[in-house]
Amino acid sequence: MTAGAENQGPPPAAETAAHDWLAAVSEGVFVADAGGLMVYANQRLAEMSQRPVAQLVGRNVDELVPPRSRVKHAALRHDFGREPGPRSLGHRPDLRLLRADGSELAVEIGLSPVGRDGMVVGVVSDIDERQRAAEAQAALVAQLQAALDEVRTLRGLVPICAWCKKIRDEDGAWQDIEDYVRRHTEAEWTHCICPECFAAQTKDLA
Repeated sequence: MTAGAENQGPPPAAETAAHDWLAAVSEGVFVADAGGLMVYANQRLAEMSQRPVAQLVGRNVDELVPPRSRVKHAALRHDFGREPGPRSLGHRPDLRLLRADGSELAVEIGLSPVGRDGMVVGVVSDIDERQRAAEAQAALVAQLQAALDEVRTLRGLVPICAWCKKIRDEDGAWQDIEDYVRRHTEAEWTHCICPECFAAQTKDLA
């Protein structure tokens, strides 16, 4: 094989296939140089960022994060440059993609070095909808738990002795009605006497 053949890039058909594949994937994909300038962005990333591909290519990736996070993002990018290797930033509350209209998307980002000249490929996943669903579910669980903590009610048939009025609990033990209600509800007892009982108890004192 000649030196010229060794230095040739991939055949045009392979480049076309790779480009078509990157354009069709459901995740945002970019390729950036050592300085963070994007040399490639697929259509999905353009849709996520609300910017055409032509505006992404040549733009620094730091510009795709909110201004409050750019210093930290640049530092993370430099750290990656010093120790390149496949890396997932995973889900972090501060990991946001800044869109053209000023809104933000919650994202996950995977990074991997390409070649030996500092190039890096990034895969950006939109988790905004997933995060909203998770937050809504967590809020619902908290509301239900709060409701259960505040309200405890007796339901169904309660077996009670027709003579002594003790109640058989779920374990088969017989309890005084006061103890049973106290265990199964938030109610507390206060004792008094009804007129009929008062009359019966005091008739001999008249």
